[in-house]
Amino acid sequence: MKKLVVVLALLVAQPATALAGGYKNEPDGFRGVKWGTELSSRKDMQRLAQDKNGNVYYKRRNDKMHFADASLKMVWYREHHHQFESVYIESRGTDNQSSLLAALNRQFGPGARASRSAEKYLWDGPTTRIFVSCDASHTCTVVLMSKKLLLEENQQQGKATGE
Repeated sequence: MKKLVVVLALLVAQPATALAGGYKNEPDGFRGVKWGTELSSRKDMQRLAQDKNGNVYYKRRNDKMHFADASLKMVWYREHHHQFESVYIESRGTDNQSSLLAALNRQFGPGARASRSAEKYLWDGPTTRIFVSCDASHTCTVVLMSKKLLLEENQQQGKATGE
């Protein structure tokens, strides 16, 4: 859970200017679940955890644990204020890293390199932001997030902290 919070913080911190014009095949959710859906109302979702900010994490029963040729270690769906806001995906291993990055580039076009020193990529469209981070141990984290709900959450957090 700690790693998820760090990745989400990095995602929020990425500049919105990268690929601001969008990218091809921009999704409006993930695997048929549209952004804003109340996940608790879906019978195929199993509640996993709730963080201190009230975000609830789910996994989908019988979810496919692959993305193209890459095997996935986990797929978590995040609900913020009863709305599906983001999905957190993790894969491990050199072959999975290569397959995952190749599949994302085929589906969405080339992502903007978010870091020169690390394997980090960003696809930023009007509806969905996708952030990929791969570490030295070849663990890749992919976060797809609703742009609209991300902006709303940032505004709420700013009001709560007085910023």
